[in-house]
Amino acid sequence: QPRVDNYEELVNGLFANGKVVTVIDNKLWVPWFSSSSKCELSDLKSGASCNSSSAIDFEHNCMVTDEFSQVGILVAMGKNQQRMDQFYNTLKAIKSSFGSIPAWRIYRNGNLIEPCKQWINGNCDTASDATARIIIALHTASKNQFFTDQTQKNAYLELANQLSADMLTYEIYQNCRPSTLGYGDICYWLAA
Repeated sequence: QPRVDNYEELVNGLFANGKVVTVIDNKLWVPWFSSSSKCELSDLKSGASCNSSSAIDFEHNCMVTDEFSQVGILVAMGKNQQRMDQFYNTLKAIKSSFGSIPAWRIYRNGNLIEPCKQWINGNCDTASDATARIIIALHTASKNQFFTDQTQKNAYLELANQLSADMLTYEIYQNCRPSTLGYGDICYWLAA
């Protein structure tokens, strides 16, 4: 089969597992596991990493934008625009307190998504590397030849542009600091 179909088969595998990626109310959820090669109940992050003060299970767990953004890139290059819409819907639901940038760690409480829950991500922090991957995913999806809903493709691009502006405003320290290696000043530090 052609390479594009091989690719789609791999992406479909992520969704077929039922644990790696799930859909909640037309939003994608990527549970946070202790390892990229483990996806059993006992592998879900808990304790200090996901301190929900209740049991962690497949209905109550944490997601971080690190892994979520990677799934977004894969979906953005696939053929299934519904999945991209679900990724987009999730982004709109997990905003931090920094413009449109999604919160870094998010809690799933059944069918509710809580982006800035106390003891999970109470300061509503973000992750600049994940933000960058999310921007890449949205830009890629806005140009995907297999996605036919142009209105949605325009929405992806609009959100990518907004996230780019917010990233510059909130996630880049626009000042200079001396290098400890003797190379003079280094400017424009990522907040992370």
